[in-house]
Amino acid sequence: MGTLSVRENLYFSAALRLTNSMKLAEKKRLVEKVIGELGLTGFAGTKVGTEFICGVSGGERKRTNIGMELIIEPQ
Repeated sequence: MGTLSVRENLYFSAALRLTNSMKLAEKKRLVEKVIGELGLTGFAGTKVGTEFICGVSGGERKRTNIGMELIIEPQ
């Protein structure tokens, strides 16, 4: 979602895709881990953006989308 920041998008993905039995602290740890692994630390608070709202670059947007998939820790 373009109106959310990179971190908020990852939290949103974690909230929807991870089990309810997982503690909130663990979900937050996973989000921060993915942000660090994908080199998004400097942009974590920046809005992703839309065609009407300026946001992160195209590469950072792609890494955010990849991070939303990595949240579930695939094999």
